[in-house]
Amino acid sequence: MDEQTNDGNTMLRDMSVMHPAAKMLVDLANAQDIEAGDGTTSVVVIAGSLLGAAEKLLGKGISLKLTNCTKAKSH
Repeated sequence: MDEQTNDGNTMLRDMSVMHPAAKMLVDLANAQDIEAGDGTTSVVVIAGSLLGAAEKLLGKGISLKLTNCTKAKSH
């Protein structure tokens, strides 16, 4: 009999994930579990929402290019 769990990190760890973005979500959940021990499902849901919003912006032709941010040098 298969075990049942509601732990997001356990479910993601047991999945065979191929897509690079999905792999990042699995890594994100694992990092959250290591750091806080909880909240893995929440961080994946939030990250998924951000990806969905980015997809909508791309669909509208809005660039999501990230720029290199550097601190202003003191003179």
